[in-house]
Amino acid sequence: MNARPLEEEIESVRRRLNMLSCGAHPDRTEGDLAKKISGLFEALLAEREDLLEKNARLARSRDAEEDMLAHYRDLFTSAPEAYIETDPCGTITAANAAAEALFGFAGTTPVGKPLLLYTSPESRKALFSAIGRLHAGAENPPWEGTLRPPNQKPVTVAGTVGAAYAPDGRLSSLRWILRETTGERTSCEDVRETLVLLEGIFDNIGDIVGIQTPDRRVIRYNRAGYESLGVKPEEAIGRRCYEVIGRSSPCPVCASARVHESGKTEVVEKYVPELGRHLECRASPVLNEAGEVTMIIEQLIDITDRVSAAEALERVNAYNRSLIEASPDPMAVIDPGGIITDLNAATERITGKTRDEIIGTAFAACFTDPERALTGFAAVFEAGTVRDYPLELLHRDGHTTPILCNSSVFRNAGGSIVGVIAAARDVTELRRAEEAVRESERRYRHLIENLNEGIWQTDPEGITTYVNPQMAALLGYTSEEMHGMHLFTFMDEAGIALARAGLDRRSRGIRDQREFTFLRKDKSRVRTLVSAAPLIDDEGVYRGSIAAVLDVTELHRAERALRASEERYRSFVQNLQGIAFHGTLDLRPLFLHGSVLEITGYTEREIIGGVKRWELLIHPDDRERMEESTRQLTTAPGHISDREYRIIRKDGTIRWLRELSRNVPDEAGHPIRIEGMLYDITARKEAEEALRESERKYREITRRSFDMIYTCYHREGITFITPAVERVLGYTPEELVGTICRDYVAPESRPVWEKAYRTIAAGIPVEGIQIRFRRKDGTYALVELNESPIFRDGLVVGVQAAGRDITERKKAEEALRASEERFRSIFEESPIGIQVYDAAGRLLTINDACVGIFGFYDCNGLQEFNLFEDPNLPEAELLHLKDGEVVRCRIAYDFEEVKRRNLYGTTRSGCIFLDLLITPISPVERGGAPESYMLQVQDITEQVRMEALKQEAYERINKNIEQFAILGDHVRQPLQVILGLAELIDDDRTGKIIDEVRRINGIIKQLDQGWVESRKVREFLQRNE
Repeated sequence: MNARPLEEEIESVRRRLNMLSCGAHPDRTEGDLAKKISGLFEALLAEREDLLEKNARLARSRDAEEDMLAHYRDLFTSAPEAYIETDPCGTITAANAAAEALFGFAGTTPVGKPLLLYTSPESRKALFSAIGRLHAGAENPPWEGTLRPPNQKPVTVAGTVGAAYAPDGRLSSLRWILRETTGERTSCEDVRETLVLLEGIFDNIGDIVGIQTPDRRVIRYNRAGYESLGVKPEEAIGRRCYEVIGRSSPCPVCASARVHESGKTEVVEKYVPELGRHLECRASPVLNEAGEVTMIIEQLIDITDRVSAAEALERVNAYNRSLIEASPDPMAVIDPGGIITDLNAATERITGKTRDEIIGTAFAACFTDPERALTGFAAVFEAGTVRDYPLELLHRDGHTTPILCNSSVFRNAGGSIVGVIAAARDVTELRRAEEAVRESERRYRHLIENLNEGIWQTDPEGITTYVNPQMAALLGYTSEEMHGMHLFTFMDEAGIALARAGLDRRSRGIRDQREFTFLRKDKSRVRTLVSAAPLIDDEGVYRGSIAAVLDVTELHRAERALRASEERYRSFVQNLQGIAFHGTLDLRPLFLHGSVLEITGYTEREIIGGVKRWELLIHPDDRERMEESTRQLTTAPGHISDREYRIIRKDGTIRWLRELSRNVPDEAGHPIRIEGMLYDITARKEAEEALRESERKYREITRRSFDMIYTCYHREGITFITPAVERVLGYTPEELVGTICRDYVAPESRPVWEKAYRTIAAGIPVEGIQIRFRRKDGTYALVELNESPIFRDGLVVGVQAAGRDITERKKAEEALRASEERFRSIFEESPIGIQVYDAAGRLLTINDACVGIFGFYDCNGLQEFNLFEDPNLPEAELLHLKDGEVVRCRIAYDFEEVKRRNLYGTTRSGCIFLDLLITPISPVERGGAPESYMLQVQDITEQVRMEALKQEAYERINKNIEQFAILGDHVRQPLQVILGLAELIDDDRTGKIIDEVRRINGIIKQLDQGWVESRKVREFLQRNE
């Protein structure tokens, strides 16, 4: 019955009673009124019963709410986690016992104090960020930070923040759940520091180091591996090692395959065509307890330089010997004592002596004026070189040959003069060389002035000596305006401080790259990326610096836009992944709250309803281990348990949980229930296992590394060094641990060592320094080091380094340099034109003599010239050349055809005659197709002209001989007639005639014999010319 109609009925009855009391409506009977009142009371009684029933339901609901409130109050008070409630301004209004312990309040309470009072300054930003995310709609946003309890050490905590709202929608309070993570963070940081150290050592190894499974599938490479192989980690991991380099099948000789068979370290050397490198492959096994190979660590050491040095030395010796022998002019190598030690065939021809007769004799004895020769020889040692020195060479038969001698000294790797090279040279070639240098400088200046980047060069004091137009335009100036201006003119105060430090680093030979803001001429700012390097002359003196400057203003605008976009669309996730619970002593849960479904796969109702008992979720292997802690938890009053175990989720997967629980006793002290928190620590367990595996793996790598790897701290000295040190220095690792690296550095390497030490102390890695270390036997090893600083709390406390013994490599390089130095001037001084082409026939380099022969005036245009496209070379000879044969031929070279085809720019015209010697150069070890060609050319136009004149003279002589023979016959026949007639007459006069005829016949006979001897001489000369 509704209240409104009931009120209307009561009002109606009241009016009727009033009317009756006043005598109104006599026709209405009292019976009707009584009937109406009776019905009214019945309705009142029914309404009363209804109200009583509603009141009973409200009482039951209130009792249930009070029970739940008491439960939450108990959970709040006794939970092992810190629960804190603050008002919207951050003042603590409630805190449980765990919070009081966390904040260090023994016997007091933090209530009434601001939460910020106990939060470290560096953590407040994260705290405000969590509150901001909460207001933005995130549910229970996470927060991590550092608390500073009174009179206690700081503690790290992790937790979440939630909000409570009043009925009118206003924020009434903030509720915080905090868990101390100091111990976990410290242990994780220790392991992480160890891992970072090992990772740094692993990545600092200069060689390719790969970790593989026994079937050669790549687990990972170090930094040098990815860079050298040109792949990203995701492109290499999981693939077989030979697939990474582009092969479809294993290498014919595979160190990893041998390791899998032998179980021992294997080393092979091989050429890898896919990489174009010679490699020393060192494969080492990682064995399990059963002695089975579980992983293979393969280190690929690039020995290309060593092999190339050996090949280059062999090629250089052969090449230089061919240069000397191919020269038509005399060349000789003379030791400091003036004794000839080497010479070419032209020297044999010009002196008329054999090689064996000349070698070992005095240089000056070959000339008509030995004193003048010795004077020139001494001048070479004083000036280093002597050009166009006039002398006369003495032939064995006594005739002399005038020459212009060009001589220069050559030195060994230590800088000492070991001899002199003497050759002939025309002064016109020098002028062509100078023009080529000017042309080269013009090309390089054109290149710099047309770069997109700005180029800025300063002297040691920071005064601008050169800027290209792009650099000047970037700052709003012209190149002429900037010339002579100080670097600081284009910077504000902060930039000047940075630039001053940069100039100091440049003066110490350090190059770097950083972003920098310059002031333009109109006072606007421009952000740039500056790559600066020092300018060091040949004597090692610092002459200034040069920098490439790139405008990155637009790049920064794009980055800011990207960050803003990411901030707008960043999602928020819940951090609280735990489960709050309480249950009976037989481990039957009565209450669960939190990420139950996410952690277990079961709903709260399924677990509380007994569909899946909690103890059956625990992994069978962990149940027995937990029996003792469970017994204490259910029997020992107030016992607190902190344990970790595995559970099997509904989908069958395994999760690791950390349980923080305690029992709650009754007034008599007997445990009556269990309550606590559960956290999913699967990720942490997996990370710890990965860290342990990584540490074991990296220690195995460093232990087996071919390089000497060590860590050295400022205070402790060497704390770790790999066994490779015994091969490099002769010491065992145990002998060096605890010692100081500097004690083993050779005196001459101390300056380089100290400079690297200062660089490391500044937090900057050092690569490629070469230090001589003292070996155990007293000798010295040259070691190439890559060093990285070790940081702790932001400070450099030591260094980690990887070093390689390059002693043998240096010896090979020095031998190569000595050989190159000895014969370098031969190439430059040789009057023979020399050209070098690559395997495809493209021109690589030419000498000055070649420029003169072909009249090149645009060396840039020669880059496209191809040997096999020259129409002047006979096709048959080119085919022989491609087959790897040496070609020697004489050709008529038509410059008009060159110009018609526009092959290259030349000042020559007409046709000349050339003598060509083209030699294919093949790899020393591998054989096969030529990898380059060397062409030696001589202009023999004058020689051909002289040969033609001689041939014409021979032909004329032969014709004259024939005419004289005919004339002799014409004279001889009449003389015979006259002689016969005179003999018939036989008188005194005829006797005189007979004598005269006989005399003339004698003369004719002598002429005949002379022509015969002359013919023999001409034939001999023609055969032996």
